[in-house]
Amino acid sequence: MTVKPILFATPMVKAILKGDKTETRRIIKPQPPNSPEGSLETTSYGVAFAEWRGMPAELSYRAPYCSGDVLYVRETWAEWVGGYVYKADDISAYPHSFVDRWHPSIHMPKEAARIFLCVTGVQAERLQEITEDGAQREGFYPGWTSRRGSTPALTARQGFMWMWQYLTHAGPYEHTWPANPWVWVTSFERCEKPEAWPCCE
Repeated sequence: MTVKPILFATPMVKAILKGDKTETRRIIKPQPPNSPEGSLETTSYGVAFAEWRGMPAELSYRAPYCSGDVLYVRETWAEWVGGYVYKADDISAYPHSFVDRWHPSIHMPKEAARIFLCVTGVQAERLQEITEDGAQREGFYPGWTSRRGSTPALTARQGFMWMWQYLTHAGPYEHTWPANPWVWVTSFERCEKPEAWPCCE
């Protein structure tokens, strides 16, 4: 078992806590060669590698997460009264000035982790291949909105597309929805904190 960190935006942490999110899609880096005849096929070794059909073996790609790995979620957090609080929770009981205390998920210390996920499967696919069912497993649903007062999504897939565009708009074009990049599709389920935590790496 390998324990690794994974970052999630606050809306996605809320979906995990509700039990609605059981998949995540992450960009394959670097992107495989873009050939209309090609396809990315995962191997049987823990579904850890993907090989570009017709290309040399050295162009195979290793997935960042493999079946059996345990992921600890990094989320937006803050210190409060000797402990930690999380933006994904109900923070109405805290003072208004508390919003200035939030730290980005990438800076969350390992000991603050409270959500653990066991990877149950990994596969490679094109981003736009996501189905309505896949978008629901990503935590989206018809009527989903990014914030109060915004236009609701007509389908779960549209909600996923909107969130993807929001998260990638400032990055390279090849990672955006219109570019239809290759992504790792990682399935997971909630699990208990590893016994060796936080000593294991």
